[in-house]
Amino acid sequence: MNQAVIQYCRDILYQLHYYRLVAMAVGIACLEFVLAYYLNYFVSAITTQSLTKFIVIGGSLAFIGVLIGIIQRQIKISEGMLQLSIENSITNTVFQSSLSQPADAVLSKPLGAWLSLNNSDAPIISQSLAVSLTDFIAGAASFLAAFIFGILISPWLTLIILTLGLVSLLIPKLTGKWILTTQQQRQTDQDTMQTTLLQIFDAKVLLHTLHAERFAQNLFSKKYKKFTQSQLENARSQHLIESISVGAGFLFDVTSLVISLTFVAKNQITIGQFMGFNVLNSSFTWIFYTMPGLYNQLLRASVSAKRLLSFGTTSEIAKQSSNHPNEIKTLRLSHLSFKYGQETSWVLKDVNLDWQLTPQTKIILTGPSGSKKQPF
Repeated sequence: MNQAVIQYCRDILYQLHYYRLVAMAVGIACLEFVLAYYLNYFVSAITTQSLTKFIVIGGSLAFIGVLIGIIQRQIKISEGMLQLSIENSITNTVFQSSLSQPADAVLSKPLGAWLSLNNSDAPIISQSLAVSLTDFIAGAASFLAAFIFGILISPWLTLIILTLGLVSLLIPKLTGKWILTTQQQRQTDQDTMQTTLLQIFDAKVLLHTLHAERFAQNLFSKKYKKFTQSQLENARSQHLIESISVGAGFLFDVTSLVISLTFVAKNQITIGQFMGFNVLNSSFTWIFYTMPGLYNQLLRASVSAKRLLSFGTTSEIAKQSSNHPNEIKTLRLSHLSFKYGQETSWVLKDVNLDWQLTPQTKIILTGPSGSKKQPF
């Protein structure tokens, strides 16, 4: 993602208090760490038959588990509300931008593209920022918590797990460019298809008069077919990265389980510590199963965000355009004279006018009939 896209997304999230979701995601990671770490003490309480420790530690772990579930539920509710807020904010911005921009600037873009911003790009961005980004942060925080747990319990086992995990980082690297390309093509073809549909609607009377309905139908079918093909290609790129991730994750699960059991057999870790590693197993495998898919969603959102920026739908772009060096700030008429044809008398003679203009200034020339308004 380029800097403008990152700044645009950051501004949206800051306005909607996204830090609350981040705090909850980090909180869950901390609770998962505590849960995994104290499982060893819980198993120890069982083996030593210490009823007091068993009740205290077991009750605490149960409470932590319930608390994690409550926070996760709250995160999902907040994600849904945030997604609606972001989508509403973007669609309102697009609508206001289409009204405030000069007509030639609006018409320089395909009309169907303006529709795509609302019914395609806005949902993609809102879903990615509210859900995918939150899940990405939560997964990264949980992965970090699992890493710290592993270093404290068994550095060698953790090192082996991380070595396996590094392989997963190659998956987005190898497939990311394909996803970006296919997503850009999909959005472009959708713009073209919707523009064609609008043009057909505008010309439906003429098409009916000329008996050209079949031509219009074939034209739209051609554009729609191209759009569906690009949509299919984009879906293939997404499915590829997800399939590779699942396969790599399964291999990781089996390998890490075998290695962990080997460490238990050699008394390198206890049964309780082994249980802790298994509790955090999803945090380790997140980098295989979930991270590539989330990365894929964020890449798609970056394409949509770039499109929004290119349409001038942000306050920053509006601010830049207001300071355009070619902006007219003064309207001056100096020694203006005018007469009709071969007439000897001047309608206007040596007129001097000087207007200082501000943004959105409108000048209206009024006067009774015959007061020489027309020459202006």
